[in-house]
Amino acid sequence: MSAVYDVTIVSIFNRGNWLAGELSQMGYKVAIIDLSHLMGRWTPSDWEGPFGIFKTTSLTESQIFFLFEGEPIVDSSKGYVIWSKQGPIEFMGPLFQHQIEKG
Repeated sequence: MSAVYDVTIVSIFNRGNWLAGELSQMGYKVAIIDLSHLMGRWTPSDWEGPFGIFKTTSLTESQIFFLFEGEPIVDSSKGYVIWSKQGPIEFMGPLFQHQIEKG
């Protein structure tokens, strides 16, 4: 027996599940290959990575559900930084006003 899929998603730590669900609802036949077992032992907080997200009105209901499933939403006043050739530019946090005034 062979299966034919429209889309194959290679994923770790369930990161591809949201995309697979969305594509499936659109009528695509989706396969997920989960390679989490090849990544060694990681804590759940490491699965997510160190990067937050911006909760905007453009997020769909399913994106919000997937991103915040089982986790409380934590607002942070720090964390958005661009690292330019001249050094870091912090957009959220205590140095923001100083950097704007410094120009």
